[in-house]
Amino acid sequence: MCRSKIEGNLDIAYGLASSCSEASERRPTKARKLAEIAVHMKSLELKNEAHQQENETLKRKYEAVQLENEALQLENETLKQNSMIEKFPSTSNAIETDILKKIEADDVSRVTLKDFNLDGPLKTVGKYSVPLSLCETAKQINEVCGDISATSKFNMDSNQGIYQMFCAIIKEMKDLQFEEITEDQILKWRDVINDALRMNFNVGFAMEHLKKIAKAYDGAMRLIKLDNVNSRIFNLKAQLSAAKVEQYEISKISQVYMDAAQQFVGKRVSSGMFESAIVTARGNS
Repeated sequence: MCRSKIEGNLDIAYGLASSCSEASERRPTKARKLAEIAVHMKSLELKNEAHQQENETLKRKYEAVQLENEALQLENETLKQNSMIEKFPSTSNAIETDILKKIEADDVSRVTLKDFNLDGPLKTVGKYSVPLSLCETAKQINEVCGDISATSKFNMDSNQGIYQMFCAIIKEMKDLQFEEITEDQILKWRDVINDALRMNFNVGFAMEHLKKIAKAYDGAMRLIKLDNVNSRIFNLKAQLSAAKVEQYEISKISQVYMDAAQQFVGKRVSSGMFESAIVTARGNS
């Protein structure tokens, strides 16, 4: 009976020892745990670097798209302006102009009857004789304004030439489209109106209208200058957009080589050579 009891205790002892041995085998060592943690941390670090690189790539793509959108918006705005600017072929190379100041200036008149095509037979309209081509214009002036020379102190012979030139510029205004006028044309009209005012003609209405024309002309010239500036901005933005795209492409393709370069920055070029040799030797053994 004692013998069977002892044998039973031995069986229990062997069982406990076997269980402890199996548990010991299942339980990882401290070094193994640290290795697993290090591998996990390295994996997380690599994933984080990959995410950062992906974010940087997306950021560059977004910036490139943003620049392209800005360029398209600028191009659309330029096209809108060109729809008006293209109507001024004679001023495509716009120069600096102070047309409004020139209108106000009391300059000596340089205009004469020879500057107008007033040859041919004459016809009397009101007090004055005018070429047949100006009859309708003279009639309209008389009907709307009456005798514009009524306040003049000069005789009819002196007034005749000024009256004809005034009718001539009014006809030109009626015949010409806004897009066809030039600065020289406006200044010629100014000289005739100023000559008429100097002779006390009642033509202030014509000067006020000429100022409106000059203001519109000045605005058209500013549009042309603005278009030139916008074109330069558009070209610069297009170059910047292309550079951004090129930067992205270089970065994307060359990332592996740039990472390799980082391993040598600030080090001697032999750095890592023997470590690689040791790893290779171990791999071959």
